[in-house]
Amino acid sequence: MSVKALQIENLYVNLNKSHILKDINLNVDEKDFLAIIGPNGGGKSTLLKTILNLIKPHEGKIKILGRDPEDALKLIGYLPQKAYFDLNFPISAFEVVLMGRYNGLFKNYNKNDEESVVKALNALSMLEFKDRQISKLSGGQMQRIFIARALAREPKLLLLDEPTASVDPKMQKDFYDLLMNLKEQMTIILVTHDVGVACQYVDKIACLNGNLFYHGTPEGSADAIQEAYKCPIEIIGHGIPHRVFKKH
Repeated sequence: MSVKALQIENLYVNLNKSHILKDINLNVDEKDFLAIIGPNGGGKSTLLKTILNLIKPHEGKIKILGRDPEDALKLIGYLPQKAYFDLNFPISAFEVVLMGRYNGLFKNYNKNDEESVVKALNALSMLEFKDRQISKLSGGQMQRIFIARALAREPKLLLLDEPTASVDPKMQKDFYDLLMNLKEQMTIILVTHDVGVACQYVDKIACLNGNLFYHGTPEGSADAIQEAYKCPIEIIGHGIPHRVFKKH
């Protein structure tokens, strides 16, 4: 039996004495492309942070490629919803991406680290900007740099929290096309509110609002999305005729 990229069993997460996540059970296969959707406050970002061992669960178990979260961090690339960065700090795009190869205090970067950075920048079509000071980049370019930083780790599991929230429509399409290529090399879990676009690309959808309402193919998700969002929905996968889901 192959090892799952992610296994979550009976997960409960409490914050400020409130149940944020309740009895979550989720299995993700290697090289799956999963979108996690749900309303604001539904626990999507909390789930990613729990996988990353940034939040400790109240109950339950998480395994990442068969390992406990604290032992699997080097296997994970992560792009948070908001990447806080001092734009006045005199650092180049290359140096920002190189941070993704950080291995601890007093451990120097080596040639392999630099090659991984070049590869990640090239994948995002940002290699020509490698020497540019970070404050001189546009918002979309900066987002690409932060994504490259996550890719520079050469992860087996890539976690992305609303990665297209601040980019234009063309870059959004380019970004999803990039993810389609990356999924040949790694498992991708994407938190997004853009349900219609995500349905065109992902293999599976997980609908989360405190509880997990659905985990399966986009074609079967309409009822679960309506239940999680508590309102009528119409989801249309633009440009892909067989992915049209309506519910009123």
